[in-house]
Amino acid sequence: MGYLESLALTRGARLVVTDSGGVQREAYWLGVPCITVRPETEWTETVALGANVLVAPGDAPATLERAAAAALAPGHRASWDRTAYGAGDAAARIVEATARLVGAAAPAGR
Repeated sequence: MGYLESLALTRGARLVVTDSGGVQREAYWLGVPCITVRPETEWTETVALGANVLVAPGDAPATLERAAAAALAPGHRASWDRTAYGAGDAAARIVEATARLVGAAAPAGR
């Protein structure tokens, strides 16, 4: 499947189980709980915020089952801070900062 199809499926899911690094962050941004079947992740913020749970590939199936039950518990979906990677306002902040710099550098009387 293509990227947009993958995003649509992730957005509509109640839970994502993956071993993909990119899917972990996309699930986080979309507010979908994620279980990552890996012993570690490069996206440690998603784990620290409770959006993602690591389950090592060699763990007992019951470990995955418990993680899934917790992730599907009422109120868990998107109960974490979704601004760990920014609030989505970077472009506006860049424009404001640029305007301030240009305004401060402009000769007097302009």
